[in-house]
Amino acid sequence: VSGIHEEVSPSGFKVLIGKSAKGNETVTFKLASREDYFFHVKGYPGAHVILKCGKTEPEDADIQFCARKALEHSAIRHERKGTVLYTRCKYLRRPKGGKPGLVIVTREKTVSIRI
Repeated sequence: VSGIHEEVSPSGFKVLIGKSAKGNETVTFKLASREDYFFHVKGYPGAHVILKCGKTEPEDADIQFCARKALEHSAIRHERKGTVLYTRCKYLRRPKGGKPGLVIVTREKTVSIRI
């Protein structure tokens, strides 16, 4: 699928990275399951990163890996550090009339990342 990049986390889970607004929309609302994890740099435009782990609780290494990918594919990648929010996909929703790729996030946790 164009606009989507795929990687593998340290524990072997599939990781989907949206490379455009349409790619973000696809990975978040079409390819992710409710129990998968969503990662995004807090407060800046960037990729939606999905950790396809289902109900499995991810290892810290997987969370760090996905958070790093979110930062690497964000508007602040040149700063080499930032805060990444993450939550299970079931806690995301589209804003009414929002542009593709726009999400409202609840129950998020954050992690500080350096690249």
